[in-house]
Amino acid sequence: MILAIDVGNTRIKAAVFEQNTLLEIFIFQKENFSKELEFILKQFPKITKIAVASVGDVEKIDFLAFEKEIEIVFIDHKSKFPFKNHYKTPTTLGIDRMVLTTGAVLQFPKKNRLVIDAGTCVTYDYVDENDNYLGGAISPGIRLRYESL
Repeated sequence: MILAIDVGNTRIKAAVFEQNTLLEIFIFQKENFSKELEFILKQFPKITKIAVASVGDVEKIDFLAFEKEIEIVFIDHKSKFPFKNHYKTPTTLGIDRMVLTTGAVLQFPKKNRLVIDAGTCVTYDYVDENDNYLGGAISPGIRLRYESL
């Protein structure tokens, strides 16, 4: 079993997978991180690995408190991805966007893909049928747009 964790700008999202099957999703505030992670690990004692993608401000050290119990993998720009990143400044492309693009590439092989994520910000990312990441855009999210009106 794998626990995938996305540390976002506003919240933390976590999902438990067994092979390719999604078992459960958790969404919680950053200040509850340790307590929530302990709860998830107790609920699913067969978790053997945690994969972390972070654009938020939860520190690596907060995860490392669990390192004795479980393997932790941090996804970063040096990680291997199933697409060629042709972004003009590749190390500035958010890990969250790279992980979502990876999902699209794996789920829909050999197709043109437009990945849209509506969170704190709305992001758009494009990968062609040959798995070339060609760019995207980022704009204010729904709440930010509403508040600006």
